[in-house]
Amino acid sequence: MLSLLSPALFTNHRGADTPRQPSTRIWSKVKGEAMSPDGTAHAKGVTTSFENAGAPDATDDKLGDGCLSVGATQSLVGKGVAITGAGAGVETGGGAGAIGTVGEGLIAYETNLEVAAGDILCGIGTPGALVAGVTGTTVAAGDFIGFVATGGKIKFVYQKQGASQTAVAAVDVAQAGNAAWQKLGFLIDPARPAGEYLSIYVDTKQVASLALADITTANWPAGAGFAGVSAADGGGHIDWLNVVLVA
Repeated sequence: MLSLLSPALFTNHRGADTPRQPSTRIWSKVKGEAMSPDGTAHAKGVTTSFENAGAPDATDDKLGDGCLSVGATQSLVGKGVAITGAGAGVETGGGAGAIGTVGEGLIAYETNLEVAAGDILCGIGTPGALVAGVTGTTVAAGDFIGFVATGGKIKFVYQKQGASQTAVAAVDVAQAGNAAWQKLGFLIDPARPAGEYLSIYVDTKQVASLALADITTANWPAGAGFAGVSAADGGGHIDWLNVVLVA
């Protein structure tokens, strides 16, 4: 399931970032791309807040707005989606299909999550395979681009199915302590191969920027279909998950 990009994503978050809102450094760039005067660019994706997810519900439940909980439950108002065990999280598309393909256009991703314990994995990759395949920070099946965290450190990695996982050396950030919220996001911009092809953000701050030439092409899942995922091998909550393709 896909949804049109919500205008509220752009209009409600001007000025300074606040701890639980989307980062203007990421989404202001998407706004410029999506609203091109010539009308050639259009945006599709899922922009979802789980803050008022409602009363506790069954695991593996449709959350609305194109998302599916996997091994996770809807939680109390203000807490979002509860991460209730190993490999629990949410995935856009409900496992039903991809938003688009890597390299098709600008991709923006960001999630806000609280991890009580254990490892995390969040980013984009093969629909239906990511959350269920989380064991620590290993992606068991499919393609993946995004964040992993284990041992108190957040890394950024990418891998093509059947190839090695490559870590971006410049990303080595302390993971927030237990019960602390943390925002993780990135931009992939094929229109800037010699510049900021891949920009990586932690808590609104850009922590790394790579040109296309800096990426190990044999391990980069170019042309792969993708959905968004926010998952953990432990406990905590997922507040929101936004993933958008502008093509």
